[in-house]
Amino acid sequence: MNKKMYKRNKRVAGRVLDGKFCLMNPKTCELIVMNETGTFLWDLLKEEINFETIMSKMICEFDAPEEEIKKDLVEFLNKLTENELLV
Repeated sequence: MNKKMYKRNKRVAGRVLDGKFCLMNPKTCELIVMNETGTFLWDLLKEEINFETIMSKMICEFDAPEEEIKKDLVEFLNKLTENELLV
């Protein structure tokens, strides 16, 4: 089980632009446009949360196989962590 806790980096700015949720990476000044799933996850990350809780909420929210959700979630969290968007 993954007991690591995840939470947004407070230095990351997020806004809705042209109907899409976007993040600004403070390190690279890159604008990241989120899809519906990414926006849902970013909302969950406003408070500290563990992987299992995120998985549970994703399974309830989206109609996709659990293994696909897990693979995509791991990839997404790793990308956010690598870019210092999470603490």
